Amino acid sequence: STDRARVMALVSTSRARVLAWVSHRDHTWRRAIEGSVAPAPVSGSFTTPPLPAGRYAVEWWNTRTGRIESRNTIDHAGGGPLRLAWPAPLASDIAVKAGRLP
Repeated sequence: STDRARVMALVSTSRARVLAWVSHRDHTWRRAIEGSVAPAPVSGSFTTPPLPAGRYAVEWWNTRTGRIESRNTIDHAGGGPLRLAWPAPLASDIAVKAGRLP
């Protein structure tokens, strides 16, 4: 369930950009160091404050390797909140960078 994930985000409505870190609440340093059982993966999404309408480029980053895991675009009509769903169930953390294309 999404209550096992938390999102920390920086959103610029004037620049139509989002930077966020999605953290699995059960993926802790202690568990990683001790080699404990991996947390159950969670699926989910989060919603930004209202952003300008347009086409947004979205990149999902692996926070461990620093590499892009997934890229996609979202057509955002109406200028309301933007919903960002992570690309696969999370057992750790993931970061996202989204911005409106020119």
